[in-house]
Amino acid sequence: MLVISFLAKRISLQGNKSVSKLVIYLAIISIAFGIAVMEIAISVVNGFEEEIQSKLIGFASHIQLGAYLPEANSEARPLQNNADYAQQLLNKSIVKKVTPFIHLPALLKSKESIDGILIKGVDTTWNKDFFQSYIKEGRLPDLLQKNPYEILVSRKIANALQLNAHDKAKIYFLGENTRARIVKVAGIYETGFAEFDQNIIIASIRLNQQMLKWDTTEIEGYDVFLNSPHDLQKIASEWDKDLPMEVRARPIQQLFPEIFDWIKLQHQNVGFILVLLLAIAIINMSAALIVRMVERTYMIGLLKAMGMPPLKIRLIFIYNAFLIIVVGVLTGNLLGLGLLKLQETFQFITFDPESYFVYTVPIQWAWKDFALLNLQVITICTLSMFIPTYVIQQIKPVKALKF
Repeated sequence: MLVISFLAKRISLQGNKSVSKLVIYLAIISIAFGIAVMEIAISVVNGFEEEIQSKLIGFASHIQLGAYLPEANSEARPLQNNADYAQQLLNKSIVKKVTPFIHLPALLKSKESIDGILIKGVDTTWNKDFFQSYIKEGRLPDLLQKNPYEILVSRKIANALQLNAHDKAKIYFLGENTRARIVKVAGIYETGFAEFDQNIIIASIRLNQQMLKWDTTEIEGYDVFLNSPHDLQKIASEWDKDLPMEVRARPIQQLFPEIFDWIKLQHQNVGFILVLLLAIAIINMSAALIVRMVERTYMIGLLKAMGMPPLKIRLIFIYNAFLIIVVGVLTGNLLGLGLLKLQETFQFITFDPESYFVYTVPIQWAWKDFALLNLQVITICTLSMFIPTYVIQQIKPVKALKF
């Protein structure tokens, strides 16, 4: 092994012909470019998933408990607040918070305009930390305040209705008898998640109970927040076994399947890109190795004439290729991680939140994925070099020494 590594390093250190240098540099560039693109793709897609999932959980929760409706035309039935099964969930170590909610569609009217909205009625245990981080004007609503009730609206809704913090508006509830309530805008939020920002406002759960003519013990369901976002579907399935027949646990993936299908599609695209770039790197590296073997034909013939087995000679060039691959991988890491750090710091690449749910390209430092990627590229590219070095088996010492 010492002889193999010595000769491989000698090949690398000795001056190369211009053609050989060019091909090797191209191989290094292709590997570096591939590593950089792969790391950026992994980081961005994981960042998208994390950012979108965190916003979905902020608007809803990790798992929602709601009434089970066996018939498509069944009307929603209220659940009892502070039910035993909800209290039992709080005793589980994975559960962080359980908070009741009621969703109710309505119309919000200002002096200038009117818009359709979805009121999420919550109590004082709601997920206020999420909305606090996105407050752009005013403050969070006081959910104990009545006459008028305080609400939290999005920037989109506020702009459409020309509302500011502390302004008053009217909410109209449609049904057999249209009813109206005067409300006060306590604050304005903006998450960049356009699909939700343009619809959802936050209000006291008591307001929705009054409009539905429910008493204070009746709710639509529970938002259950966990300490970790992993294995939600498995956890929900396990909970279903212990919940009453009329109640079902629905993970966030089941509540918004179209968004998670979109995220899954992005992961598939990344997988295709990884395979394509890896194939390009292997082809370029094989070309570089073939050029190097042609350049060292005399050395190959001499080593064969001295009795060195063909496999050991192949290992010399494979080890040499390994050194080139490592240089390419290290260069790619510097390029890829450097660009990711620049984006995280300056956020110079932005998106339209209407289409991508975020304002800027999100970055996730997936170190385990990066390390696995580096290991896979080095291993696969190095093992692939056994194929082009097979030509060494066919080289005859007599002809090689005349080369």
